[in-house]
Amino acid sequence: RRQQPPPPPPPPNWDGGRLLGLLQGALLVVQSALLCRMCVMVRSIDRKALLAAAAGSTDSRPEAKPPSRLSLPAQIEAGEPLAALLLDHAAPLAALREAYEAAGGEPDAYLDPFLLRFLSGARGDAARACEWVRGAVRWREESGASSLRRGLLRGGKVLDETK
Repeated sequence: RRQQPPPPPPPPNWDGGRLLGLLQGALLVVQSALLCRMCVMVRSIDRKALLAAAAGSTDSRPEAKPPSRLSLPAQIEAGEPLAALLLDHAAPLAALREAYEAAGGEPDAYLDPFLLRFLSGARGDAARACEWVRGAVRWREESGASSLRRGLLRGGKVLDETK
C-alpha cells in the first residue's frame, strides 16, 4: 500500500490582528511627532506680547535677552519668534542694511526680515550675506522688480481689473 503525502501546513493566520498592531504602531509614531511639533510651537509663542494684547496694553515689545547659542538656521527651525531673531542678530543686520542702502536699495518696513533671510542662508556669515544682498539689489533694478515693488507699496496694483 502506498502512503499519502502529509497534508500541507495550514496558511498563516491573517485575521488582521498583526496588521492592526502595525497600524497602531505607525499611528503612535505620527501622534508623537505631531505632539513634539506642537511643543516647539507653544514654546515659540511670545507669552508677554500675547498677555499684553489680551489685557489691552500697547507695550508688546519683546524683552531683551542674551543671544542664543544656536545658529540662525537652527533658531528659525526651532520656531524662534521673529522679534527675538532680529534682536539676537542686530549687529550683522546693521551691516546688511548698510550694504543694501549703499547698493541703491530703498529701505522699508519689511527690510529687516528680508535681510534676515540672507543672513540665515549664509549661515550667519555677514560678509557673504552682504555680497548676496548687493546682488539682489542689482537684480531688482535690472529686472524692474524694484519699481514694481515701489508701486505696490504705494497702493498700486499688479494687474488692471478687466471687465
